[in-house]
Amino acid sequence: ALQRSGGIDWGSNGPSAVDWNEVFELLAEEVIERERPAALRLLRVTAPLDRFTPELCTDLGLADAGETIADMVRRGLYLERRPSTGDLALTPLIRDFLLERFPLEGPERERVLLAAAEWHAAAGRPAEALRLELQAGRPLEVAARLEAYGLPLAEAGNAELVLEGIRFLPTSERSARRDLVEGAARMAVGDM
Repeated sequence: ALQRSGGIDWGSNGPSAVDWNEVFELLAEEVIERERPAALRLLRVTAPLDRFTPELCTDLGLADAGETIADMVRRGLYLERRPSTGDLALTPLIRDFLLERFPLEGPERERVLLAAAEWHAAAGRPAEALRLELQAGRPLEVAARLEAYGLPLAEAGNAELVLEGIRFLPTSERSARRDLVEGAARMAVGDM
């Protein structure tokens, strides 16, 4: 089923030259596009996320997320488990493919990223929430997260992320608290 002429030379030692467009076409035609609609939806929604759980997917409005994920894990397709947290992630090839060929667009992408940010914040993961708010390109949310969690994040080893958030914000919106957070983050990375 996954055989094709041209593109990939499947010699005795494996592929000698990889045409990634060919690999992507094979993925699209032979694997991804044959998935059930619920599975394809789950793949598309989780592609912008670095990691996820069945509970997060359910909160993002994916019906039967637990069952769909369990099926994917059982088949050994698409997913890998993050050893440090136990969370799930799409394999890099699948994630790249989905982001290129089946991306969420505009408001839907933003909705998913912000809902995931709120879910992580509620789960006590402010660093992950800040990453997602930056990814969504939302200065108000980034500013609020830095105001509330900037100092503890900088002190807990996330100083580079805090500085990324500070650089993202318009300089016209300075505050004493934001200056304090920036100073703590700069000290943490030795930039003082």
